[in-house]
Amino acid sequence: MFFLPLKELMEIGFKKKELEKVLAFGSVVEKYIRKDTDTIIDLCSGNGLCGFAFQFNNLARKSLMIDIKQPKRFERIKRLFEDYGFKYEYFILDINADDFKLKDFYGLKDSFILSIHPCSDLGDRVIELALDSKIPFALMTCCHKVKNKKYTLKNPPDPRLMLYEEPADYFDLVRKRHIEEKGWKCYWEEIPKEITPKNHVLIGVKE
Repeated sequence: MFFLPLKELMEIGFKKKELEKVLAFGSVVEKYIRKDTDTIIDLCSGNGLCGFAFQFNNLARKSLMIDIKQPKRFERIKRLFEDYGFKYEYFILDINADDFKLKDFYGLKDSFILSIHPCSDLGDRVIELALDSKIPFALMTCCHKVKNKKYTLKNPPDPRLMLYEEPADYFDLVRKRHIEEKGWKCYWEEIPKEITPKNHVLIGVKE
């Protein structure tokens, strides 16, 4: 079971829904993480809660957080988790930059990438970075738009959107097929829609 120090987090300003989202995400993802994982790479990490949460559950030894800017709230959350002795690094970088590569970071051999609700094509960028660096990942997708990355697939899903309950189902199925055609296993999980309607989780694991 996935845990968080809920009382302490709510005392520093976290809302119940925010915490429920991370708890639900962790609960579906934790079974895919190898026991010898050293580093959680939290992309589009925002306040860093996701990376810290997986350390809190003994799923990694340290976390690497990357986002284009660091929210002020990070100062409060880092003080809380520093009391647990957690190791982390936070880099203010644009993962969409042409010269950004995870391979430029050292010591990422036993790593796992996480990303909760990167907006629209940022989700595609997370997938691209994970596949390129051969690092397993879990992505909770968000803000699906027609402009999302156009994948060239050998076996594309039926493009008629009326066949799907929501357009997001089609877009994420395209992503899943792309991951699989690259030679990876891809698992589709969902968290309760009561927590967030953007509830799809794609997990990529190298075969």
